[in-house]
Amino acid sequence: EACKVKKVPLRGATVAIQGFGNAGAIAARLFAEKKAKIVAISDSRGGVHSSRGIDPTRATRYKERSGSVVGMPGTSRISNDELLALKCDILIPAALENVITLDTADQVKAKIVAEAANGPTTPRADEILARKGVFLIPDILANAGGVTVSWFEWSQNLQGFFWQEQEVNQRLEFVMKRAFSDVHETSRKYRVHPGRRPRRRSHHGPRPLPVGGTGSSLWNVEQALGPARISNRKNLLASQGKLRESFFLPTDFVALPVSPLRRRGAPNARVPNLEFGTEGTAS
Repeated sequence: EACKVKKVPLRGATVAIQGFGNAGAIAARLFAEKKAKIVAISDSRGGVHSSRGIDPTRATRYKERSGSVVGMPGTSRISNDELLALKCDILIPAALENVITLDTADQVKAKIVAEAANGPTTPRADEILARKGVFLIPDILANAGGVTVSWFEWSQNLQGFFWQEQEVNQRLEFVMKRAFSDVHETSRKYRVHPGRRPRRRSHHGPRPLPVGGTGSSLWNVEQALGPARISNRKNLLASQGKLRESFFLPTDFVALPVSPLRRRGAPNARVPNLEFGTEGTAS
């Protein structure tokens, strides 16, 4: 979806991925399936680069044998910082938070940055990327697939009714595309960069907001709503709720209060009816 916005053909697009764990390795495989070219990957020991492209499957096998992607045949070694500065179409920071900073943001040459890690871009770096015209997909959107499928699983467990893998993937694609559309349209409406994060305040001002990790992830999307342009707090909260719905609710679902304190089959737990789109009560 981001490639459509930036008019970058996904087939043949160059991709650099910092971090080759669960998020990074799976992202590399999915991009390869779409015929994109993986030009660089890295892990905690360093990175590798190949302008001819890197096969994610071979990279995974090599890492399983050696413990790192560093030294993979047919590649040249680079550092994690050098990977961030590579010329590519899509950059995916999928390792640590705060890796794209005020000092490194100017060096980013990618057209699209997809935050697979939590909070990999600092607030000041967000501003620089926005000025450069880099399309940033905030972490709460880019890496929301896992938690969305976990919610699908929770819903299925409550009902004792389970979907096939194909249906799970179809529903996930629908939810994520709709979420992307809502975030993108909202950021355009309020003229706010999608990855905008709050800066820390001085002790004389309002209470500081969390930066990094889960706290900032939630604020990424809320900030994209342009709270500075919405003076009425009630309207702001309503807008936030509308945007959050985009992540979790296919058309045949109803809003569910997802709480870790709810037990399976707890009284009064609201359960979505998959066939009719109505609510039921777990007894």
